[in-house]
Amino acid sequence: MKKCVYTALTGGYDNLMQPQCVAADYDYICFSNDIPEDKVGVWQIRPIPFKHRDNTRVSRYPKFHPHVLLKEYDYCIYIDANNLILDDFIYIRADELYSQHEIVGHVIHPYRNCVYKEIFDCMYYGSDRTWQLIKSLRLHIHENFPRNAGLFENNLIFWAIHRTEVAHVLDLFWNIYLSNSRRDQLSLRLAYFKENIQPALFLPKGEHMGNSDHIRRIEHVKKDSRYSTNRHRMIINKLKIRLVRAWFLLQGHDFTYKKLYSD
Repeated sequence: MKKCVYTALTGGYDNLMQPQCVAADYDYICFSNDIPEDKVGVWQIRPIPFKHRDNTRVSRYPKFHPHVLLKEYDYCIYIDANNLILDDFIYIRADELYSQHEIVGHVIHPYRNCVYKEIFDCMYYGSDRTWQLIKSLRLHIHENFPRNAGLFENNLIFWAIHRTEVAHVLDLFWNIYLSNSRRDQLSLRLAYFKENIQPALFLPKGEHMGNSDHIRRIEHVKKDSRYSTNRHRMIINKLKIRLVRAWFLLQGHDFTYKKLYSD
């Protein structure tokens, strides 16, 4: 039985942290084109075989291609580079998921349970270009994706990578992702819907990366230039959202919410 923890680092957004709890039966792999060493602490360094002008999309290639890049492993744990492993919980939980024949494990999103609300929230904070988010919105409508169908955080994921369902859903996700929003929560949730996959819970219900006793989330070293809490920019973003909602309302899709933003 071979298993690993893996992460990805691009664009200098994070430092490569050493887990506080290291499992002897797990390998640790970091995909990065920025680190010249072959090994840093427990982490084996491997290059990312994908090029794109957007560092976010570069980092998403290894994140969502474990079935291609980590074929030697039976199952694996993906964790964002700015999350520190504090104890052995996630190793024990991953072993449980595999023994229970689960193929995917996720963390429930702490603030929203609806992809459509997430899209507008991303517009508000400028997490992606508005036109890309509109493309994702139109796609979810076209695919008859239901509202309030649940949403996951994608910063801690269990993959049983040799299951054919995992390979199929990841290949489908990647095709959707490359031509839509850079926010992978959107495209992955749609891919699960199309492939009829319901992920298991990785962390206990009600626990997420912001309040977990097992993981500590560290602030990014470098802020994404598109993400902003600048008051002036957010006023402009609100105006954009009103125009987008009015346009979709004319097409028969009402995206009016009592509370839209996570603030």
